[in-house]
Amino acid sequence: ELNQKLRTEKDNTKKVELHIDELYDIVMKLSSRIDRLGNE
Repeated sequence: ELNQKLRTEKDNTKKVELHIDELYDIVMKLSSRIDRLGNE
């Protein structure tokens, strides 16, 4: 029971980290796009 719970927690943590990576990627792309717009 406890092991199952811990495993689920680990999986959730991995998913969250993945989402953070994706969000970071999006933010970087957006900021570089905004930089280009500012330079035009």
